[in-house]
Amino acid sequence: IDFIKCDVEGFEVRLFTKMLPTVAKYQPLVVCELMSTVDRADFARLLEPLGYACYALEDGRWHKIDAYSDISYFPHNYYFLTPVHVREHAELVAKA
Repeated sequence: IDFIKCDVEGFEVRLFTKMLPTVAKYQPLVVCELMSTVDRADFARLLEPLGYACYALEDGRWHKIDAYSDISYFPHNYYFLTPVHVREHAELVAKA
């Protein structure tokens, strides 16, 4: 499993709580539609122990964001990447 796209209308945290062993084993790139900043923070809190950080896509590049901020991004698709994803897709990651 290399990639997971998830849009389950507010049930992302519940779903991924059950999927954590699979995510830990395969470390896929994860894209989730999260409509609220609370959902985004809860989802990040779930994946951070596995080495994931939250990114938003702007101008064709992933920008690392503070998953706990009140800033919302549109569209509400958030990319959860590990350091391995950042290295493998460096051309898509904005320089800090």
